[in-house]
Amino acid sequence: MHLVTANDYLARRDAEWMGRIYKFLGLSVGVIVHGLSDAERQHNYRCDSPTAPTRNSASIICATT
Repeated sequence: MHLVTANDYLARRDAEWMGRIYKFLGLSVGVIVHGLSDAERQHNYRCDSPTAPTRNSASIICATT
């Protein structure tokens, strides 16, 4: 499940807020925002539920196809 938000703030907020539920269900949660290193970005893309702002949505679509 990949979630797309309007900006970095909402990506962080939603990953934290909904992440509690996803983690309770056994899913890993990641957030893709500006300023991550390549390793951090790759790790977060590999999570069960990555959350990212719209500018990263093409990357999410490409990574999952």
